[in-house]
Amino acid sequence: MTTIKDLLSDTTRGATSIFKDALQLFLSYPDEEIVFRVIDEAMELKNQFNSMGVFYQLLDKVRGIQEPNILLETLNELLLAIAKNRETISQIGGKHLPSSGTVLTISNSSMVTGALKNSQNLGKNLKILCLRSAPANEGELLASSLMKAGIRVNIAEDESFQDLMIETDLVMLGCDLLGENYFINKRGSGSLVRQAEKLNKPVWVLGDTLRIVKDRNTVRDIEPLFERVPYSNTIKMVCEKGFLNCSELKNIL
Repeated sequence: MTTIKDLLSDTTRGATSIFKDALQLFLSYPDEEIVFRVIDEAMELKNQFNSMGVFYQLLDKVRGIQEPNILLETLNELLLAIAKNRETISQIGGKHLPSSGTVLTISNSSMVTGALKNSQNLGKNLKILCLRSAPANEGELLASSLMKAGIRVNIAEDESFQDLMIETDLVMLGCDLLGENYFINKRGSGSLVRQAEKLNKPVWVLGDTLRIVKDRNTVRDIEPLFERVPYSNTIKMVCEKGFLNCSELKNIL
């Protein structure tokens, strides 16, 4: 069974996958231990993954709960919400993707993977360019998942993004945290957004509202493999609320 140490040392998966496993682990704890273990370990996860908004939300939800039955109910609600949100985002993203063209992405996002697989099920024929995402090479994991679904994928070195952007029709990014003025994702995402803006290429950011954290509540020094990326007019947000432009996104935030 997955342990809290396994989760804290996970460097290749995105926020959704780690969050889901953490909730399932917490739900396995006996009633006499669950309250103090969940609160302590939620704090550990938030400190370790300070670039992932879901763990800020988790700590806020469980802190102060002293009754095991209430805590179990809260954890189950979060587990259902993250699964429902991921499915909804996959459907919205798949529906809005064009029938053909080239998509450039980075890192390993279950939201991006779900949307691309959904587009495949809808009969769309997209070519996917996955940056390798050094040093953990998460892009290889995303590419492998897409290849198994029969989607055309090329893995490319991170440094080649400027050349790849010329043939790219759309940049798709996951996100680990949604702030008021920026989102956080794997380092390299900012370069993609800036280059896309120069070439007037659209950028989609996929993630649910469980990632929302007020800017003032985030820590100053985030994990070195991640970066803050300011919102720009090239960005559209795909969340469980819909397919949003920048002004609509800021209204939610």
